[in-house]
Amino acid sequence: KNIEIIKGDIRSKKDTEKIFENIDIVYHFACISNDPSFELNPELSKSINYDSFMPTVKLAKDCGVKRFIYASSSSVYGLRNEIEIREELELKPLTDYSKYKAMCEDILIRESSKEFNILIARPATVCGYSKRLRLDLTVNILTINAINKKNIQVFGGQQKRPNIHIDDLLDSYLFFLKRKDLKFGIFNIGFENLSILNIAKKISKK
Repeated sequence: KNIEIIKGDIRSKKDTEKIFENIDIVYHFACISNDPSFELNPELSKSINYDSFMPTVKLAKDCGVKRFIYASSSSVYGLRNEIEIREELELKPLTDYSKYKAMCEDILIRESSKEFNILIARPATVCGYSKRLRLDLTVNILTINAINKKNIQVFGGQQKRPNIHIDDLLDSYLFFLKRKDLKFGIFNIGFENLSILNIAKKISKK
């Protein structure tokens, strides 16, 4: 009941110039999400995911926003051989989607200050039920097949996918809200990094 919804275009200065007034904390989720969606219209996707980012950050900073929380992606690491993917690893994005995520991180880090606290989240692949359920995600599509077709097909199966349930991701974002002592940080957010075959076995037991 206390939510005010303002419809606008993140790329439009006219739409965004007043929304940060008297705001302490900003969560930035606005983007065309995932590689396939991005590649449907690369020019449009870049204008939303990257071109609008610097003006948005500058505006928030000028309006006195104290904390800016950016939803990046674990895809900024690319394909790695390391068993543990830690935040200090060099970023090696492989696609335009992940490349612009990494570039937005760079912008935010450069703009950070004592008065403008920035936190960057790098979530694993999100799974779980939603009203607009995505079926291009490993856990979701395998679960739907198990329920509807009583059958799960796995090709290969050794490739690994890091995952996190939507409820756990929301808890992480609430954590960022409550921890006033965090002044700067980059955080991987994930639960398990399992092979697709192991994911299928877990689902089949349910």
